[in-house]
Amino acid sequence: MSLYKQLYNIEERGKLLSLEARGQLRDHVNLIVTCAVIIVLTMMFSLKARQLLLADEQQVLRGELAKVTREVFGRSTEDAVEA
Repeated sequence: MSLYKQLYNIEERGKLLSLEARGQLRDHVNLIVTCAVIIVLTMMFSLKARQLLLADEQQVLRGELAKVTREVFGRSTEDAVEA
């Protein structure tokens, strides 16, 4: 065994550190999972709110399209391709 390894006992410290890290991770796994679930739920809520906002905006724009096409072409349509 080299002098460096003897002085600092690297192999034993490495084993103990990995066991400690696993123990700490195991202790905090509930917190980690809870935070991950909260993040996912927050993202889902945000995406749903954005979807609802865009759906409302789409309805308003379709109404405006119908109004403009009625004024310009004499008949209304909410289909952008047809307009």
